Amino acid sequence: MSYRIGDFLVYIYAYAKNEKSNLSQKEQKALKMYSKEVLMKLSTNDIKTLLQKQQLIEVVK
Repeated sequence: MSYRIGDFLVYIYAYAKNEKSNLSQKEQKALKMYSKEVLMKLSTNDIKTLLQKQQLIEVVK
């Protein structure tokens, strides 16, 4: 799952398909609730701060 917040594209859960085929409905519901209640309320500055504190990880292609 991913969401765009300002200049950022935030992935909230990633896994290797050889380790897990799909998320359960309970996992999907929990991630959607977390996204709505936490992630979507972050500002660009909040994200930059979390990156600096290494509470988020930046993935660069």
